[in-house]
Amino acid sequence: MSVQNQTPGAVIAQGDARSFLYFEPADINRIDLEGLVLIPGIGLTSAQKIMDFRDQFGFILDIEELYQPAGPFGYKKMAVLRQYLKAGDGR
Repeated sequence: MSVQNQTPGAVIAQGDARSFLYFEPADINRIDLEGLVLIPGIGLTSAQKIMDFRDQFGFILDIEELYQPAGPFGYKKMAVLRQYLKAGDGR
């Protein structure tokens, strides 16, 4: 995935797109599959689980909804998600 800015022809490389996540966590309700895959520690399988969870349950109010037993992720994966993702209200 490439991120384009307002300057025609200017493209930010994939590695640079990841650096934006270090400044502010992405909103889990707005990020797409390609954006999720850019997050370190989240591959295509985990990204698809998040998308499926959103499709099934709708708007995520709190990132902790993804934690097992109700959600698809365990403790280790949640540690990664908490670093890079937030729900719409910041939780």
